[in-house]
Amino acid sequence: MGRMKTTVEIHDVLLERARRRAMETGQPLRSVIEDGLRQLLAKPLPKTRYKMKDCRYGNPEDPDPLRNYTWEEIRDTIHERRQGRLIAIDTNILVYAHRFDSDVNDEAMAVVTHYVEGDERWAIPWDCCVE
Repeated sequence: MGRMKTTVEIHDVLLERARRRAMETGQPLRSVIEDGLRQLLAKPLPKTRYKMKDCRYGNPEDPDPLRNYTWEEIRDTIHERRQGRLIAIDTNILVYAHRFDSDVNDEAMAVVTHYVEGDERWAIPWDCCVE
């Protein structure tokens, strides 16, 4: 069976994990990636799509508490007496942290835990909330 060269974009963290595995096992990186693909392709496709747990807060029938404010007023209230850096956590980090079957679940969960339990200011941007 022949080999074909191709170019694939791989997440930095995932590639680093594959390189570590290759070093630990003494295999070429190509073999580690091929083994992973073989394992994935040997599994049957899931019968149902993944459904994220509903974690909405509050009663959807309640009035919107922010409807009387402009975006500028909301932003100013958030940043009032809080000068400095504000970390915005991206949707992908949240999804990877939520999905235990994600190859980068550990790394994403570590990022989320770091900010949730730490002292740095962080937020989930509105755009991420509606994705």
